[in-house]
Amino acid sequence: MGNTITLERRDSIAKLQLAIKTSGDAEQRTRIRAIIRLKEGHTKTDVAREMVVTRKTLYFWIATYNSGGAH
Repeated sequence: MGNTITLERRDSIAKLQLAIKTSGDAEQRTRIRAIIRLKEGHTKTDVAREMVVTRKTLYFWIATYNSGGAH
């Protein structure tokens, strides 16, 4: 598949978990959970399936995270 994107290692899982606790936005919490699952070593396919989104959506979330956060 031609869609290859690498997740940057900028934030620790602990920092992302704190962001989940402090976020008032349910959709943002879902995106952050997806990033955490990827950082834990789960495949993009598995994370997309778990979050009930397409891989294209997951790639967008990764690109957004890489450009400044999981907002």
